[in-house]
Amino acid sequence: MKTKIEVIEQKINAVYSTHKFIENAKKIKVEFYGSNIERLEALPIEKIESYNFAPEVLRLSFELEKLTYIEKNLWDHIKIERHVYAPELNKIFIKGYYIKAPQVDNMEKAIKFLCDLFSIDDLRNLKKFPTKIGA
Repeated sequence: MKTKIEVIEQKINAVYSTHKFIENAKKIKVEFYGSNIERLEALPIEKIESYNFAPEVLRLSFELEKLTYIEKNLWDHIKIERHVYAPELNKIFIKGYYIKAPQVDNMEKAIKFLCDLFSIDDLRNLKKFPTKIGA
């Protein structure tokens, strides 16, 4: 009989991958579940066997791809305009375009905001952006 972590690992590794980001996402997910064995003990094995891990792995792989693209191509072009007394007016400037980014006051939040707001294709095609995003 397989242990719960073995079942999870098998299901995660069964996700079809042709991309390095999917492979990295699978490794991260296996490590995550391996480090949370205590939580897994409360779940019945039937729930784990019926759960589809593919969307979780794919979602993480998209995030990894966006983060890598931003780090390699956009990092030096991202600037933040901060308003101390009116954080709802904060903006992110990126390659001549600006995006209204309320409550974004550091690079970590800016990167998360960009990843949540745009797809990888949007980030690659910055020339197609209007000069005011979220206006």
